[in-house]
Amino acid sequence: HVASESKQLSAYEQKMMKRLERANRRAAYEAAGVPLPGAPRKSDDRPLPPPPTDGPDHERLAHLAAEARAKGDKFYFFPAAGPRLKEDAQQLDAFLKEEAREAATEAAEGERPEADV
Repeated sequence: HVASESKQLSAYEQKMMKRLERANRRAAYEAAGVPLPGAPRKSDDRPLPPPPTDGPDHERLAHLAAEARAKGDKFYFFPAAGPRLKEDAQQLDAFLKEEAREAATEAAEGERPEADV
């Protein structure tokens, strides 16, 4: 059904439909109270708790990872490993690739304003 509709829509209409889908997705994120993907997060300036007497200081490691990402470094902290970590990594990878595709599409559309007309 969707394939037959997309054949009937012009390239401009298809592009507008994609924009509407992105806008609806953003509205759903906002309605759910979830931060938008790729949006800058509020900085967390709370002081870190004292380090534990034994084992790694997970709070400090997570804070350092967040600071590195804010500077553009691709640094992540995973306090536990196992099958769940592998699943989470695959989900994160797919999510980041989708964001990169959307950003590239928006950048390409911005470079070619005559395509919008």
